[in-house]
Amino acid sequence: MSMSDSWKEPQFAKEYMDGANNMSLNWYEHFVNAASLWSLILKETNTVLDFGCGPGEFTAQLKEKGYAVSGCDGSEAMVELAEAHYSDIDFFVWDGTSPISDDKRYDAIVTKLTLHFVDDLAVLARNFAPALQPNGSLIISVPHPMSTMPKANGEYFEQVPYDTEIGSYGMYVTMIHRSVQDYINPFLNNGYVMTAIVEPIIPDDIIKKYNVAEGYAAIPRRLNLRFKRA
Repeated sequence: MSMSDSWKEPQFAKEYMDGANNMSLNWYEHFVNAASLWSLILKETNTVLDFGCGPGEFTAQLKEKGYAVSGCDGSEAMVELAEAHYSDIDFFVWDGTSPISDDKRYDAIVTKLTLHFVDDLAVLARNFAPALQPNGSLIISVPHPMSTMPKANGEYFEQVPYDTEIGSYGMYVTMIHRSVQDYINPFLNNGYVMTAIVEPIIPDDIIKKYNVAEGYAAIPRRLNLRFKRA
């Protein structure tokens, strides 16, 4: 996984946590994208791994929904924050570039807004597989390529790194633009079956409440995918 060193810095991690927990700044994730992700988790799911958990806010939401959940992240600073704030959840450091160190298997792996920092999705696909139960689900949420293409010099089909602000937090990182097929194919080519695709629509009441610009609402902001381990 390619990760800017800033993610590993405790001060950066703390500032990111503050922004992620601010519902006014992070309204899209709280009030639009979260509902899409809940809809993708199959009803028979009990155990969940939140991959790229950051400071653990979404992991805690999964626990509140009743799942037996663990969280992992490639940043030790993020994991330390998560452990400090959610002591009743198991967190560990893992970035997916090597096989998972224990033999625990999950009904689902959920990874929210992480894969656009990963250089090689094929390696990640292979290392996710042993962590999933047979027929387990992999649920992915990434920035929609239609929203990232302008930042990548308009090159839709090229994998292009670009510098951008995280939400409205005043914090900048380097992400990778990919086409839809370049998000999907590394998993299909490594034995997964895609079972759902969602492009969340911003509801009218949210558009009104947060005074969302017409042009912003017209372009899908997230690409959410569900795969099954074959």
